[in-house]
Amino acid sequence: MFLGDWLGSLLGGLVVGVVGDWRRRRAHSRAEADAAQAEPVRLTVALRRLDRRFVAGRWRHGKAVVRPGEIRWAPRWPRMGRRFALRDVVFADRRRSTIPEQWFLNAGLVIVECSAATGRYELAVFPEDMRFLRPEVGDRLRPVAGPPGA
Repeated sequence: MFLGDWLGSLLGGLVVGVVGDWRRRRAHSRAEADAAQAEPVRLTVALRRLDRRFVAGRWRHGKAVVRPGEIRWAPRWPRMGRRFALRDVVFADRRRSTIPEQWFLNAGLVIVECSAATGRYELAVFPEDMRFLRPEVGDRLRPVAGPPGA
């Protein structure tokens, strides 16, 4: 019985990992094809607003349509917030997620701080999708500052 449970868990995890990786690669290749044809690019993006008082620290997951000078974001689930557009986006530095943020985000995501006409935000995207947001940035990341005294 124990061996069957263990094998079932192992096989289930393997299947979920393979399917998840396939979906991510498929979405990235679709984004590359859209960018090559000068179409708006659709990305999976987590977003959090920095200048709000009560929901500033809450990451919301969703999809974004990226056009030059504009990012239209929609939540993954309808009750997680409203759709909105970030216009006149100016990007700041990018960084890796910190240990506490990894409870809410994939550890492989890159976080970019940006400001728009509607406020300041942080966007979390996969590193291979970063070039669709900021084509002028290479693969350089600034290191995440550790705890004081470390």
